[in-house]
Amino acid sequence: MDQAEKEYLKIWLSHTVMGVAATIAIVLRFIARRRTKAVLKWDDWIALSALLFMWGDFACTILGKSFILNIWSTDSILTIWPCRELVARMSVIFLYYRLFSIKRWLGWSLKTVGALSILWLLCLIFTVSFQCKPIAALLDATVAGECLDNQTGFLSSEIFNACLDLALVCLPIRIIWKLRLPLRERFGIATIFLTGGL
Repeated sequence: MDQAEKEYLKIWLSHTVMGVAATIAIVLRFIARRRTKAVLKWDDWIALSALLFMWGDFACTILGKSFILNIWSTDSILTIWPCRELVARMSVIFLYYRLFSIKRWLGWSLKTVGALSILWLLCLIFTVSFQCKPIAALLDATVAGECLDNQTGFLSSEIFNACLDLALVCLPIRIIWKLRLPLRERFGIATIFLTGGL
């Protein structure tokens, strides 16, 4: 097994584990809603759509179009991966709106994270679309041209993306800490939210 096959196997395994775990979580979420006769809200449907985007990304990986020898596929990065990230984050934002009585600072914070997430998606699409000169070199390997370093762009994009995720999981901590619960229970609830960011 050469290095490329090992990398592909790692990616395939990570996608499989995360995909199965996410699918189980969404199925259990909908079962719980049905058993408690709770009305499905926006965050439920957005979470389901994020799962569909994730399985679309997984399908690209299986077909060998997402990662081959550490080359990021333009088709995947332009359509599935950033949309999956945005939709998943929006699901959490809508969940926070439903769970917490929205205070002014939390409402503005959630709107800011949502707006930055949309800007991140647009910047990513713009950067990838115009990374090659001429633009045709991006989609056609036979066209001679110069392109930006994909790995550097992907790394900087992921750092910003991770910062948005971290901000989102930290937002409810302030509210949780003010709950009239024993310290141990508050710490446990805060840990659950922080673990969700992983």
